[in-house]
Amino acid sequence: MSITDSTLQIHEAPYRIITPDSIAVDTWCVIWIQGFGSSIADHTERVSRLAELTRLPYAMVDYAGQGRSTIPLADSTRQMQIDEVCALYDRLKALGYSKCIVLGNSLGSYLTAMLSELRPAECIVLRAPALYPDDELDVPQRDKEGDDKLTSRKLWRQNVTKDTDTKALHAVEKFSGHTYVIEHDRDEIIPANIPKAYFAHMTAGNYIHIPDCEHTPKTMQYPEKYHAIIENWLATIVRNELAARGE
Repeated sequence: MSITDSTLQIHEAPYRIITPDSIAVDTWCVIWIQGFGSSIADHTERVSRLAELTRLPYAMVDYAGQGRSTIPLADSTRQMQIDEVCALYDRLKALGYSKCIVLGNSLGSYLTAMLSELRPAECIVLRAPALYPDDELDVPQRDKEGDDKLTSRKLWRQNVTKDTDTKALHAVEKFSGHTYVIEHDRDEIIPANIPKAYFAHMTAGNYIHIPDCEHTPKTMQYPEKYHAIIENWLATIVRNELAARGE
């Protein structure tokens, strides 16, 4: 197992590539996009296990406002984060990875959906996927905080349907590869209508339901049980995508 750390040109965003000792195919890479409040450091152990299980390199980035990002959280916008995820994809292409699978979680799922329209991916995974109004794209995080804003966002999410007009849902609809939507059964942050709205827009793939799982397993009584279930699903998806292409 080797770990390579570097920075992207855009915002000097830190990124990490984790490469297992045995690689199934050297032209494939998996992009792991973590959720809000998470960092490369938080996910390295889990992603390292997945790299070994699937025998593929995995890449992560501390996008704007998260981890070791040079952009303070208060100044960060979702458009910055989208741009950085695209820059990571472009860096991987420059390094010789011609095919990418993208695994997103929460805010990372939203970024994955947006990325799918901007860069070609082999498949995308939207786990406990967040969704946001388009008019927030360029709004700094400081202007999205406060009880009134949180209440407004919660109400907006509760009213999301397959007919809600957002760029992320339209991006998934345009994506021609496999889309896997994973719902956490006891998600207290993302109501079930949101993963179902993403599912309604995808052209091919599957809907996966994880019973009794909250939004963030690490806060649960038996976090490793649910992390193991999630990792098993993700490893299965990655292996199946490789097998489907004869890799």
